[in-house]
Amino acid sequence: MPKHKPSTLFLLMASVFGTSSAWAEELPVMTEMTVVATRTPNAVDRTPASVSVASGEALEDMQAATIQPVVRTMPNVEMGGGPRGDALIPTIRGVFGASVTLLLDGARQNDIQSPGMKSPLYADPYFLKRIEVLRGAASSLYGSGGNGGVMSLSTLSARDLLAEDQKIGGGIRAGYATGDSSFHLNGRVYGGNDKLDALVAVGRHGWDKIDQPGDSHLDPNDGNSTTGLVKLGVNPVRDARIELSHQFYKSENLSTNNPLSGRYRKTTDVVASIPSIQPTHIDQRNTVLKASYGDLAKQTPQAELSVYRSYLEVQMDPYGTNPKYGNAAIANYQRTLTRTDGANLLLSHAIGGHRLAVGGDLFIDKLDSASGTATIAVNPVNPAGERRGSGLFIQDEIAFAEHWKLIPTLRYDQYKATQDGGTQPANEESRLSPKATLAWENRGTLVYASYGEGFRAPAVNELFQRSTFGVFSWFLPNPALKPEVDRTAEIGTKLKYRNLLTAGDSFHLRAALFHSRVSDLISSVNLGNIPGQVTCPVTGTGCQYQYLNIAHGRRVGGEIEAGYSHDLWRYNLAYGRVRVSNPDSHENLFSPPDKLTAQIRRALPGLGISVLWNSTFVAKQDYDSTVLRRRAGYSVHDLYLSWSSVDGKYRVDAGVSNLFDKAYATYQSSNIYTNTYQQGRSLQLAFSAEF
Repeated sequence: MPKHKPSTLFLLMASVFGTSSAWAEELPVMTEMTVVATRTPNAVDRTPASVSVASGEALEDMQAATIQPVVRTMPNVEMGGGPRGDALIPTIRGVFGASVTLLLDGARQNDIQSPGMKSPLYADPYFLKRIEVLRGAASSLYGSGGNGGVMSLSTLSARDLLAEDQKIGGGIRAGYATGDSSFHLNGRVYGGNDKLDALVAVGRHGWDKIDQPGDSHLDPNDGNSTTGLVKLGVNPVRDARIELSHQFYKSENLSTNNPLSGRYRKTTDVVASIPSIQPTHIDQRNTVLKASYGDLAKQTPQAELSVYRSYLEVQMDPYGTNPKYGNAAIANYQRTLTRTDGANLLLSHAIGGHRLAVGGDLFIDKLDSASGTATIAVNPVNPAGERRGSGLFIQDEIAFAEHWKLIPTLRYDQYKATQDGGTQPANEESRLSPKATLAWENRGTLVYASYGEGFRAPAVNELFQRSTFGVFSWFLPNPALKPEVDRTAEIGTKLKYRNLLTAGDSFHLRAALFHSRVSDLISSVNLGNIPGQVTCPVTGTGCQYQYLNIAHGRRVGGEIEAGYSHDLWRYNLAYGRVRVSNPDSHENLFSPPDKLTAQIRRALPGLGISVLWNSTFVAKQDYDSTVLRRRAGYSVHDLYLSWSSVDGKYRVDAGVSNLFDKAYATYQSSNIYTNTYQQGRSLQLAFSAEF
């Protein structure tokens, strides 16, 4: 990995390319749009914020069974936590859990049951139209959460799939991967006219033990899932649309109750890990009703209202001792349910040099959980409770002095969290979150500076967790937790040119540097062993945990994305670096290691073939003050090939992920007592058809 400091690297590249406007022509306004940064549509390269966008086509090109492969190509963005799908934790700029706002068709995914341990989001890539990631404090637009950024997923509709003059269509996709003996079967039908459209899509997926380098594997990992999406759209009058969507994910899996961990098997030898084995059932549902009015053809609605319900239930059943897995089985059951009901309102209007947006939103999180055995009830660690949040915001995009733009934003939020039937007092507070961005743009060059404040309210489990059974852990409540406040300053540049080196080529560069000061950082702190306990089952750590406010935190770093295309070649590069520390104690906190990703794509149109090479280089993480969390560096390479028929109706994809069978473990927020290796070499094959 390069040894340059990020500021040196970014400023050097900016100085080299930033002076090129005199000898390179400006590209036309690109069609790739983003909404997440300002909640109004803008071209990505004209948006003064650090934003990455991936299309459904990118997911298909990488034959993605989850969004992880595509998201990991973005700088300072991770979807890590181990090779299992239910262990994929979104991380943006070193922030995870409740400090990242997750949106699925605009609905908040506020899972608060196991931060940093279980995935809060399950999405079938076959259903997705676009993934947008905004890096940096975003509470001025989205309320609680978003201190690290926002990850927004949008699903397909019939309007996205129907060709001009087409009334009905459908498609199928089938795939197989050797790395976990997984299969994927998907199908969809859709149709519509100017007034009405509908889409129905379903999926069935299955998987088995995960192959790892060195003739070993993670076992057990036996499971299957069923997925579905139904979306109905009505256009009652011109420029008005009402859309109802419902999607679900249901899975059954036999694995360790901490999916970040695992049990290694090599031939007949078993190395037991601390987590127990339990059958796990996951039920996720997401229903959204959205009404919008405005110039829909130009994607500029003047009014948008949506109401939604998101639901995630995780249940782990009792499982008796099985000789195949030794004695690491458990007789207890656990069930945790998170339900979020919410609504969003956005009004926007462009007049003169202004584009004004005002809006508000609210959400209600309900947490319910239970645990015990067939005969004995045990108090769950996460008690039932409720958190309510609401807010109002105003934003103006002001164009002035020909090349300048100022975007001030102000938001007011309040929240309240309570425990059902408990004796602990409620936790409530309000907060003003300002943000301001100043941008200059001319002939393909954009330079901006911004300052924004973000906050995130404590979750129910962070406030009221408790357990006193003492065999494994002792979780202490802290109803006095304060909200975490983030203050981020950022500077960045975006360049977009054509005919830069030769006729017909194009080049883009997006770079940003940021510095965040965090007050009252919410963190799960290890308080040592339970009084009177000599040893703890978790090697190297104690067994008492409590969420506490760390007075000060600091997060610094930067990211850069660059792309160049010429003729039939395309090159993409992304680099991210972030460091998180406690300036008072000089401890290094959770900070993902430096990551560089590179992609080379070559089209062979005469054969209908496209070839994609993807490389990921990750530096070693040897500076985390939690020594057991440190990881060695690694590089992983993937090769993908796709063939499409002349009419575009048929497609065959083949690929190899982890081509050189590299043994590596990702740096992650939890599970510090094991080194769970990622999946080894996997051969992939898929076939799809549209009709």
